[in-house]
Amino acid sequence: MDMPSTKKGYRMGLLIVALVLLGAGCTEPTGIGVDIGQEAPDFVTTDFAGQGVSLSDYIGEKVLLDFWAMWCSFCAKEIPEIQALHEQYPDMNVIGVHRTATESLADAQSFIQELGVTYQMLSDEDNSIYNTFSGGRPFMPLAVLIDEQGIVQHRLIGPKTEEQIKQLFK
Repeated sequence: MDMPSTKKGYRMGLLIVALVLLGAGCTEPTGIGVDIGQEAPDFVTTDFAGQGVSLSDYIGEKVLLDFWAMWCSFCAKEIPEIQALHEQYPDMNVIGVHRTATESLADAQSFIQELGVTYQMLSDEDNSIYNTFSGGRPFMPLAVLIDEQGIVQHRLIGPKTEEQIKQLFK
């Protein structure tokens, strides 16, 4: 058996599996977490300043929940794009939900400050908010658009293009 061609075939197989998984992550699958058309479940947590915040505080307003962590390179890349759109569309409530269970809150606070982020940042200290909205799906990033009645209108799983993010704001 030719060892180099076996390794090449193995690598090709891994690449194909990775591309399929990445492509699957960019769609809006059903049956995972909170589906489109469902009421967004309420949650209570704290913001980066330690103040209590509830999703129900935003009933009557549009909300974009953006789940992120610094270890997620796609998330980190999207944050400045989301910030720019937040400035362009001030009527959209943008809420970053940091997966604090996976990394330090202090590091995340420094990271956000360095980027000049002004939209609301919440802490998900036990992953309960993320697990509710994602169904425990291990892929990041995750963004959920909730309308004024509290109904999930869009859910993007996986890396988002600037145009996809912009469409959520429009």
